[in-house]
Amino acid sequence: MGTFSLWHWLIVLFLLVLPNLPALWVLKKIGWSRWLVVLAILPLVNIVFLWFVAFTPWPRDKGAMSNAEAQQQEQSMEEILASIRRIISEDGEEGEEQSPLKPCDRNE
Repeated sequence: MGTFSLWHWLIVLFLLVLPNLPALWVLKKIGWSRWLVVLAILPLVNIVFLWFVAFTPWPRDKGAMSNAEAQQQEQSMEEILASIRRIISEDGEEGEEQSPLKPCDRNE
């Protein structure tokens, strides 16, 4: 009773693989490594990865775009990534790195 049987592990494996099959096919279509599907299993990382894939230019989009449009989309992706870095950063300000061991000023 204290351990899981083979059937339990097969069900868990089935529930991890089945929902990620479409992600495998999408990654194959856009020409990325199918090992990135591992990110789809991780909570919260899968949501960020899904947004990143959704707004990344796909191979069929690159052929239809002019160079100016491609550069503009590349700049907007860089802005999105910079925004994500700002959100993740501790202080929310770009360019300032604070040491976690820096003493705080209690007079403020």
